[in-house]
Amino acid sequence: MSGKKNGERAPASGGCGASVTNDAMPAEKDRPPADRAAREKKSSHVKMSPDEAAKRRGAPDDANKRYCAKALPDNGSTPRDDRICNNVGLVHACARRFLSRGVEYDDLFQAGCVGLIKAADGFDESRGLKFSTYAVPVILGEIRRLFREGGTVKISRSLKELSMRTVRARDSFLAREGHEPTMNELAALLGIETEAAAEALCAAMPALSLTRGGEEEDGDEIDVPVDAPEERVTDRLALRQLLESLAPADRELMVCRYVRRLTQQQTAERLGMSQVQVSRKERALLMEMREKLTSA
Repeated sequence: MSGKKNGERAPASGGCGASVTNDAMPAEKDRPPADRAAREKKSSHVKMSPDEAAKRRGAPDDANKRYCAKALPDNGSTPRDDRICNNVGLVHACARRFLSRGVEYDDLFQAGCVGLIKAADGFDESRGLKFSTYAVPVILGEIRRLFREGGTVKISRSLKELSMRTVRARDSFLAREGHEPTMNELAALLGIETEAAAEALCAAMPALSLTRGGEEEDGDEIDVPVDAPEERVTDRLALRQLLESLAPADRELMVCRYVRRLTQQQTAERLGMSQVQVSRKERALLMEMREKLTSA
């Protein structure tokens, strides 16, 4: 029978359902509001404005453009300058990899900018590489060099290598013996002088800032322990009283040794004594004065 309406089809033979023509699909205006909102949201993710697309591709933002405009000479930009300005974002991306490693972000960014400039100077277009492919290893190399050679206190490379050996030897001794090694033991392990081992350990210690930069310390200043001037005045007065209480010969001996800075032999010649007598008398007087000062 042909009594079916126009636009309808007969069910396909052997199929499990009927095919629907375009007339059976609802028009956009007939769709529910929720469906239209979902389609509009989906299309907004696909379509972007030219500015958004340029920003997603890594084009420099207005801040970088203004910075480059101030830094570059007034006679116009060159391809090298354009590479530097257009790829400042690479420096930020590389610097973020080294956050929370004891170096300020500004220092990381500064070292990365040095690497970016070196990459712009050494880039060769004839090799067929993109500038970003060439620049990223150079930028990372400059930042890593900051960790190797940087620091608040600049030390020589030999001392830095010795400090690393000293720290490894100290940690190995601690794990093996269960206690910290003395300077003599550490120097014997490394085969160096005791003074060199102490200097190497000091070089490995981080520098202490007198102002706390973290928010947890509220930016308070660290108090550096120093001797109070009143204590020095008190000690000098007590020492003068002790010298005045000594016999004239004993007082002259102490003045020659610790005020005039004479040797024991020179003091002996001046006082008509032998060097051994001066040494014994000096030791006895020092012990007596020390006891009086500590007991007061």
